[in-house]
Amino acid sequence: MALVVESGTGSSTADAYWSQANVLTYHTDRNQLGTGTDLWDSTLTSDQLDAAIRRGAAFIDARIRLSAKGRKLSSTQALVFPRTGINDEDGFTVASDSVPLGVRQAMAEASRTVTTTQGVSSAQSIKRVKAGSVEVEFGNFKVSRKVLSMIDELLAPYMRAGGRRG
Repeated sequence: MALVVESGTGSSTADAYWSQANVLTYHTDRNQLGTGTDLWDSTLTSDQLDAAIRRGAAFIDARIRLSAKGRKLSSTQALVFPRTGINDEDGFTVASDSVPLGVRQAMAEASRTVTTTQGVSSAQSIKRVKAGSVEVEFGNFKVSRKVLSMIDELLAPYMRAGGRRG
């Protein structure tokens, strides 16, 4: 099934913040596309890439859901973003009909982690999000502190003071 990318409308069916093409461009521009450790696996099928992107979006939403600034556009929207009433790190208002670039990039990083740790072929779901010892667990793999730190830095401008929940 094709990705339903959030367009800024507060879609009730969206399951990603960026398209497959955008995610692949993001990783290509950073020399993170190929095969091997820490690279977005270029041998994955389109369906496998979509699955990784969906899991990346789910990871980001689980990470920020309770600490995101502002509020959702509607009670029926599927993802945490878009939101109303938020400003970025420089104090500029974030348009309520958009998803901030940092959120999209964080999703791309989370999606890459899904493909480089245990692959995307096994069924994985969020089992635990733990802030105390900084451990996030999706089924069979754990996100490294380095990647988690990068994701948190990308999300920080859109989180309430104090950042992470916990």
